Amino acid sequence: FEETLTDPSYYGQIITQTYPLIGNYGMNSEDMESDRIWAKGYIVREACTAPSNFRSEKTLDTFLKENGIIGIEGIDTRSLTRTLRESGVMNGAITTEFDPAADPDRLASLMQQIQGYAVRGAVKATTCAGAKTSKMKYGHRGANQPVTDFATGRTFITSQNHGYAVLGSTLPAGVGRISHVNANDKTCEGVEYAQWNCFTVQFHPEASGGPRDTEFLFDRFIQNIRRINRVKGGL
Repeated sequence: FEETLTDPSYYGQIITQTYPLIGNYGMNSEDMESDRIWAKGYIVREACTAPSNFRSEKTLDTFLKENGIIGIEGIDTRSLTRTLRESGVMNGAITTEFDPAADPDRLASLMQQIQGYAVRGAVKATTCAGAKTSKMKYGHRGANQPVTDFATGRTFITSQNHGYAVLGSTLPAGVGRISHVNANDKTCEGVEYAQWNCFTVQFHPEASGGPRDTEFLFDRFIQNIRRINRVKGGL
């Protein structure tokens, strides 16, 4: 739940958790995906007020308040999830300003705001990564997406789930270079950075969760770490 809250991909959205008890192992800054919460709101069945974990630094409630994010508990989140599953993602609001059942005029005004809401400017608000992105006509979905690795010249079968792509031609030369492309439509699938000892890929390189073709990327990541350690006089 902590990784979900701090994942920029949830920018501007309300998150609903189906697990009945959230926050039972507390919040830990070392496990955050980024430095803040990107979601607009948080819905849980029950929020734990007494975490039990030696790494816990604060409660979920404290973490939400520090980030200025509203949350609500006591909701049948599994019933809500079934509604979302059948009807699709929909707009909503969490408010403490008035009782909707007792103030129909304000409810009508709020409903207009809800109906007109859309997540806008997510990429600009959550990234800094110098290149432009574009919405793809056909997103890459599923476990059979071919990706060519320029370092080896080989093409691997990958698992993907994205509808936007980095425009390789807009990547500044001083920032990095394209390292992988999709073998079907030639869109960017990976970047190696010039100023930092890191690389990124657009697909899922997990060694077991999907195809295992690209598990070598984890070996490459470890090699990068070891190379830096040797330069700094480490192992």
